[in-house]
Amino acid sequence: MYKRQVRVVYGDGKGTAEINQDLDWVPGGSEGNDNFGESIDTVDYNEDGCTDLVVGTPGENLGEATDAGMFDILYGGTGGLGTGAVKATHYEQGAGNGSLAASTSETGDRLGHAMAAGVTAAGKPFVVVGAPGESVGASTRAGSVYYVHGGTNVVVHQDKLDVPGAVEAGDRFGTAVAADANFIAVGAPGEAIGADDKAGNLAVFSHALNSENRPAPQFGLDQDLDTVSGGAEAGDEFAAALALVPYRPSGASAARESILVVGSPGEDLTVAGVDKADTGTVYTFRITASGTYTQLDNYQSGPATDDVHGTSEAGDRFGSAITAVNTAPRAVSSAATMKMAVGIPDEAVGSEAKAGAILTFSLLGAPGANDRWLEAGDGDGIPGTPKANQRLGSSVHFTGTQLYAGMPYGPSSYGALHALPLSNVTNGAIAPVTTYQPGRNGLPAVGVRFGHAAR
Repeated sequence: MYKRQVRVVYGDGKGTAEINQDLDWVPGGSEGNDNFGESIDTVDYNEDGCTDLVVGTPGENLGEATDAGMFDILYGGTGGLGTGAVKATHYEQGAGNGSLAASTSETGDRLGHAMAAGVTAAGKPFVVVGAPGESVGASTRAGSVYYVHGGTNVVVHQDKLDVPGAVEAGDRFGTAVAADANFIAVGAPGEAIGADDKAGNLAVFSHALNSENRPAPQFGLDQDLDTVSGGAEAGDEFAAALALVPYRPSGASAARESILVVGSPGEDLTVAGVDKADTGTVYTFRITASGTYTQLDNYQSGPATDDVHGTSEAGDRFGSAITAVNTAPRAVSSAATMKMAVGIPDEAVGSEAKAGAILTFSLLGAPGANDRWLEAGDGDGIPGTPKANQRLGSSVHFTGTQLYAGMPYGPSSYGALHALPLSNVTNGAIAPVTTYQPGRNGLPAVGVRFGHAAR
């Protein structure tokens, strides 16, 4: 049994750290299948000038409730994580305060499965955490999310005031969450739309609290709406992956709008007259400061004859993972500053099934105008050669300066994480890539699935 842990590489050559539940300041204890670190994010939650780590442990057993899940805020200090006077704040259902205290840990809740943390436009830190297996009333696996702010937390699900959709078994509301300074998005990829099971939908909220002291719902999206392209079909899994990024249009004084990116990896497409099952699609929407929306575009690898790299093939699951970034949030947004990366983890490269790939785009302008195809060994900085079941694209994350591309399934037996400079993924000059891997750069040579998630 491998110990589930998060490995930290500090900046300025300050070394590395291993964070796990066997440390005396980290809540819980290491056990098989806890999945400590399945979801992670960072934020200065206690506003002391040090970065804090938020960690989800969705496989944690609590009492007789298996896979009930929990999450923790692990506080940073001047000497690194866990070196300050206050080490951690622990969150689980049935403990603490707010909605969590009023809830009960149950088998299969998977609290901590998905996570987003940040700071609102008003400067207030927050954390959004999904529990997609949560039962709501008699509806099993309907799902919920918890919005953590200040010293309290509130639950949001589809049976709360003005939340779009209806509570149904298997909706899995909270499977994906995304948030920026302006809005919050929650995906329910298991939602049935009419008779179409697992067609999927999502709900968007603002950080302003409504009369129930919950984030105020703005609108819902699904593919049966006239304002969304395509049509809801069984197994589309619309909103299985989400990203949100602040957007400042020309003439605006600040980035008070957002662009929402929605992955639908189960989408079937007809390519060159041939039906392709589960090839996948990604959609983008502009959300105004007042909470209205318009669709911007939709993205797929497409036929070989268009100007987007790659070709949509059955089973690619394009959009299984997505990430977006505004590299200049204080400036007017442009094609050069608004970026998106789409994971295609089941892409076959040559004869290598599920070798995986990543396709990057600008969030503004035509999809093929600024796209770039990334695969192992193609010269953009991801080393090695494509091999079956490596599933490149299962883990992607943009920062303002680089794209993290995780390869938790190979070729290293430990897994690896590659940090690609922006020029490598935006049709610029190829610069050196930093590779993080157990056994290199001070990281112990143990473990598996390194690179599953990165921040």
